Amino acid sequence: MKWFVLIATIVCNVSSNTLLKVGVRQIVHEGGLWAVIRSAVNLPLLAGVILAGATLLSYMATLSRFDLSVAYPTVTASAILLVSLMSLIFLNEAMHVYRVIGCILILIGVSLLFVEPPTAPAVQSPADAPLNSSAPAK
Repeated sequence: MKWFVLIATIVCNVSSNTLLKVGVRQIVHEGGLWAVIRSAVNLPLLAGVILAGATLLSYMATLSRFDLSVAYPTVTASAILLVSLMSLIFLNEAMHVYRVIGCILILIGVSLLFVEPPTAPAVQSPADAPLNSSAPAK
């Protein structure tokens, strides 16, 4: 269930951003204030706003199931990669070699978050240390 929530967060985030971009492209910037307002009320833009709200709700559910140090970079990096792909496919945006290399490096970095070395002990934060230590002060 926790993976479903994480994937839902990523899908909502990517869909929201893609639809917002499509909707913003439909806004007319000429013809007076009412023309701008009328053109700003379009289906892709409204769907993008609704999905942005769904992203927030699903991200809250994700945070309740994953460590922040894993959830945030995973959601953010996955969104970057998938938005780049959606931009290329649906918005005809350019994808030059440096963007591809950047996406590969992001993918490698996020993948490393899920690798746990079998012999290395986990690093304990100072907040997790016992309050009353019997060891003498140095």
